[in-house]
This record gives sequence, C-alpha cells and structure tokens, in this order.
Amino acid sequence: MGALAPLVAVVLVAEFGQYWPEAVRGSHAIGEVVRNLAYALIGALIFNWIIVELPERRRRRAAYEYNKVSRAGSDGGSQSQRG
Repeated sequence: MGALAPLVAVVLVAEFGQYWPEAVRGSHAIGEVVRNLAYALIGALIFNWIIVELPERRRRRAAYEYNKVSRAGSDGGSQSQRG
C-alpha cells in the first residue's frame, strides 16, 4: 500500500490541472490518460490488498498461533533419555 500516496497525488494534480489553461497543445488529452491510469492503478492496489494481502495475513497469523500452541505443549520430547 506504499504506492497509494503517490498515485493519489498524481490524481489530484491531474484533476486540478484540468482547470488551468493548456501550456502545450494536446496536454489535456495526456492528462486524461495519466489520470485514468492512476485511477486504474489505485483500484488494482485496493483490489490486491482485499483479495490477496488480507487473506495472506490471516493465514500467516493462524499458522503462527497454531505453531505457538503446539510448541507450548511440548516439553522437549525430541530428546532421547538414556538410562
């Protein structure tokens, strides 16, 4: 999610830049393309976070808790005792 802030900045510049007169001919069309790409990338980042990152974080946390519980129940049974 670290790329979200720069993309939001690009969108804001593109949105507010539409109200300024064109300095270069055709720059409005380029701004439209850049703005639409930034919106698409923001949507892709949010989608990735919801569909991929959150479930992965839950799986890792559950695996950690499972391993933590199973290790707490063992008292060194892997060592053989010789008598």
